[in-house]
Amino acid sequence: MKRFSNFWRVVLGGVLAIAVNSAATARADYAFAFAEQTISNVVVALTGGATFVNTTPTTFGTSDSASLRGFPGVANQDQLDAPEAYTGTPPPAPENLFTKWATFAAGSPLPAGQQPTGPGPFSRGDVLIQFPPAVVTPTASNVAETYSTLGSGAATGAFSAQLTFQVSANTNISTSYNFANDIYASVGGNAIAQASFKFDVSVKDNLGNIVLDFAPNQTNVSDSAPVNTPEKVTAGAVASPGAALVAGTTYTLTFSGAETTFVNVNVVPEPSSLLMGSMAIGLVGGVCGWRTRKARQQA
Repeated sequence: MKRFSNFWRVVLGGVLAIAVNSAATARADYAFAFAEQTISNVVVALTGGATFVNTTPTTFGTSDSASLRGFPGVANQDQLDAPEAYTGTPPPAPENLFTKWATFAAGSPLPAGQQPTGPGPFSRGDVLIQFPPAVVTPTASNVAETYSTLGSGAATGAFSAQLTFQVSANTNISTSYNFANDIYASVGGNAIAQASFKFDVSVKDNLGNIVLDFAPNQTNVSDSAPVNTPEKVTAGAVASPGAALVAGTTYTLTFSGAETTFVNVNVVPEPSSLLMGSMAIGLVGGVCGWRTRKARQQA
């Protein structure tokens, strides 16, 4: 009986060791999402020698937010430079960092399916509007970035600028600007990641009718995983078609931009881990049952 008992101890120990090793080598569950955009050299032009008249001062607004499971949520607002919203593994990213805070083994642009090597899980949003002489032309930058290995997280960075005006004569209005974008979504295991950036220029009359709405594909992009795809880094310039304006009518010109990220990681055991665990439980039950029956026979 002693020899038989030792045999089952060896078998059970081996199965448990395999189960533990299987769990230790299970896939890495993670989700990472990043979106950044910088808009610069914005030009609003009128045709036929018309000029802007009766303009109101431009109003600006910036906001950002960050949330992550297990950490407090953060949200900030300011006219031109909302403080960075950061939550998660310290230290926080530097203020007004409009590149990735997460580090990777590969260089940018990242191949598909890359997991950050550091820091630990975090989420952040940031935004900044700048004017000369700090920059050559008025510039707006915003970023959202989230990394999780368990649970959900999200981040935003957004801005807007608005003014009302009239024109001195019937004319056409158009806008042009430069852009620099960066977007990436990557997951492993049972997870999802979503990232997006958008920028829009609109003109409405005093009745709310849309005269111009310029949101080209180049500056309005989303990415999600799975399926993992390579990082998309783009830059260029775009120009809108002209839209007719009438003298004496009051118009509202609005610039708005936003970056968003969302991730969720739902960790579940690997099938091999579940199988090994079931085998171990079954063996424990078998051994206990055998010992019970043996004890009754000896009684």
